[in-house]
Amino acid sequence: MKKNSINFILFCFLFFSYNLQAGCCGKLDIGATFIDVDFLTSGRTQKTDHMAGYKGDANIQVIGGVVLKPSFIWAKGDGELASGTIGIGHYTPIFKGLTLIPSVGVNFSYVRTTIDVKFPELGLILEDQRERFRSVSPYVGLEFCYTFLEKWTLMGGYQYAWSRTHTKISSLVSDTSHCSGSNYTLGLEYSLDKYWAINLGAGYNVSLSKEKHGIRAKGIKIGLAYYF
Repeated sequence: MKKNSINFILFCFLFFSYNLQAGCCGKLDIGATFIDVDFLTSGRTQKTDHMAGYKGDANIQVIGGVVLKPSFIWAKGDGELASGTIGIGHYTPIFKGLTLIPSVGVNFSYVRTTIDVKFPELGLILEDQRERFRSVSPYVGLEFCYTFLEKWTLMGGYQYAWSRTHTKISSLVSDTSHCSGSNYTLGLEYSLDKYWAINLGAGYNVSLSKEKHGIRAKGIKIGLAYYF
């Protein structure tokens, strides 16, 4: 079932594609998030899920330049998703204004959507079947933050993750799969004062098989950050 395979890929990649935060020690960041996910078959969009919700991130200094990096996301619309991440990284100044943050961690994710299950050999279509995914995904990543003006900071990052995913479609399918993939994030932050800042971020991911089955995920986040 092609759409079943597409949704396996969606679950493996969606949560990787939207994990943006600046890498400065002592930061809490929460905001609204809006996500579109295109389901592709042979390079053509078959379905798009639109969702909106909340996302939170933090950098908590442990010792020296070592930081703990928890995050969460919850969104609902055409489908529903929830994700929690715990990672550990190192705050590494390169030169004045530029910091790199290599990190490793693991993501725990859940997504629910609906799917039309087709049996072409029988001429049968089961519409709006409930589809649920649960995943555990270790990752490695590299983020940066670059303060190019007194109050403006450019943020971005790359992450690669490996996922073990359990998928269930109503009472028709119950299966476990493995996949992996990349994500890219970019954002801009403006400091209001010593403690508060506002930011705007975006994430993009496209994942296709050699047959061009897969997903294209795009998201934005508008956030308020507190430094301590």
